[in-house]
Parts: sequence; C-alpha cells; structure tokens
Amino acid sequence: MDVIEELDDPHVPIAQACAALGVSRATLYRQTQPAKPPALPEPAPSPRRLSDPERQAVLGVLHSEEFVDQPPPEVYATLLSRGVYLASIRTMYRLLAASGESVERRA
Repeated sequence: MDVIEELDDPHVPIAQACAALGVSRATLYRQTQPAKPPALPEPAPSPRRLSDPERQAVLGVLHSEEFVDQPPPEVYATLLSRGVYLASIRTMYRLLAASGESVERRA
C-alpha cells in the first residue's frame, strides 16, 4: 500500500500499479480515506419522560370500561373537564402505539 501511495509518476495509473502488485484499488482507496468519526453515544432519556408507573396509569385509564372505545382526544377532553391531567393527547397515542394498540383503520 505504501509503495502505491508514494508513487508519483503520472505515467503509471493507480489501476496498473495496483494490478502489478496484486492489490485491490478499493482496498487502497478505503485505507487512504480519513477515519470516520466515532459514533455518538446514545442520548440520555428525557427527564420529562413518564415513569413506568405513570405510563401504566395512563394505559389503565385508556383501558378502563369507560374509555375503552374512545379515542385519546375524547379521553383527554373528558379527563380535563373533571380536572384530571394524565398526559397529552400525543403521549396517549404514543403509549398506545408502543403497546401495539394503535393501528390504521382505513382499508
């Protein structure tokens, strides 16, 4: 590899030099490229994320007899009219999707 990289003769193409030495051009180019930056560490979970008991409480309300057939916006509005706030509508949808209970209903 070093011999090919140090070759400065414009009359000898890299393809011929690689063929003469039995080295793949792809390997040469791969080794001459700069190293890729290290992968970023996985971000820490948000401090605003619901804890597991809070998630279970929201799912418990969504699965309750009263709300089992209602979509999250209706559940949210009903709970707010009673002065109870558990989670946003989007969070309710996200929790249902995580448990495989939110599916596309259109054909």
